[in-house]
Amino acid sequence: MQKKHYLPRILSSEDWWCQAIPSRDRFDLASLKTAAERQGDHYIVNGQKMNTHGQWADMCFCWCHLERREETGGISFLLIDITHRA
Repeated sequence: MQKKHYLPRILSSEDWWCQAIPSRDRFDLASLKTAAERQGDHYIVNGQKMNTHGQWADMCFCWCHLERREETGGISFLLIDITHRA
C-alpha cells in the first residue's frame, strides 16, 4: 500500500522528502538520543536533528527510540508528514 501511494508521487516530484539525521557531523545511530512516545494514533517525537532540505519537504524520514533500551537497541524509523508544520 505505501509503495503504491508514495513511489509514484516521489518519481513525479509531487512529494519531496527529507531525512532527519542524528548529528551535524556524522550519521551515527549509536549516539541517537531522539525518542518517540505513542499517544493514541500518533507519536510525539522529542529530540534535535539536522535535516536535509527540510524547508521544501513534504515528508521526513526520522530515526528514533520508541522504547528506552540499551543505547544501540530499540531504534525505529518513522515517516512523518511535515506539510502541516506547527
